[in-house]
Amino acid sequence: MMSNKIILDTSALLALINNEIGADIICEQLPHAHMSTVNIAEVTTYLHRNGYADLEKINNIISLVRPVEFTCEYAMLVGQIINLTKQYGLSLGDRACLATAKILNIPVYTADKAWNNLTKALNLQIIQIR
Repeated sequence: MMSNKIILDTSALLALINNEIGADIICEQLPHAHMSTVNIAEVTTYLHRNGYADLEKINNIISLVRPVEFTCEYAMLVGQIINLTKQYGLSLGDRACLATAKILNIPVYTADKAWNNLTKALNLQIIQIR
């Protein structure tokens, strides 16, 4: 496992932005936090949809994480894991996050309880923040 690196799910970064339960855990992990560019798109979509119009502030929020470029390798794994994840109703963004963590072989932080059952199926360390 790559030392000290983690992947954040969209729900984890939104917990920090909205000061929800688990925000303290994410705050502690920010120096190690990486995020798929697909999930960065989800976060910026959420911010714009919910009235965050200040682009400088949005850029400051996004700069808290290190982007992981979503390549064809990641896209292929997203497709491969659909049958392991479909019963949990995971979105494309959820699977992009999981694929990124799997390829990099690093833990993923999430607030999404549906992921609890995926640790064994994906052979992945999934850390719930609440």
